[in-house]
Amino acid sequence: MLFRSATEALESLESRDTAQGLTKVIEAAQGRAWLAVAGGDIPTAHRLLFEAVDKGERIGDRIGESAALHGLARLGLAKEVAPRLESVAHAIEGSLAATRVAHAWALANEDPDALLTTSAEFDRMGADILAAEAAADSAVCWQRAGERRKAVAAERRAVEI
Repeated sequence: MLFRSATEALESLESRDTAQGLTKVIEAAQGRAWLAVAGGDIPTAHRLLFEAVDKGERIGDRIGESAALHGLARLGLAKEVAPRLESVAHAIEGSLAATRVAHAWALANEDPDALLTTSAEFDRMGADILAAEAAADSAVCWQRAGERRKAVAAERRAVEI
């Protein structure tokens, strides 16, 4: 039901006059990508996010471009997109873009300590979902490394956030 409601909301938004601005195009593409993730279709999400990256670059929306690149990193393509995300982030003021870069590199390097650091940074700025996700990513890395206690602690942190 929630998936259907989200789909209907996005379709309603897209059916409106797009005179509100070009950045809405990128946001809508990202929305479609995350709906694909919710439906279990990661390849489609990847395609839609790459399209959003390209649109952002074409129209000069570096924030939209960086958000889409970060989405790709979060969906398993960190090694592929981290260098480009870092390059794009240099043109953006504020700590969100820099923390997205740190998160992408931490994912690419499977670095649980760096993931916890980015979790704390996202948490500090109020990006709760990203903070919880980075902590959960850390838990997965610790688990793979055989560090059960550290994995459980990172898992708890994700739940707390």
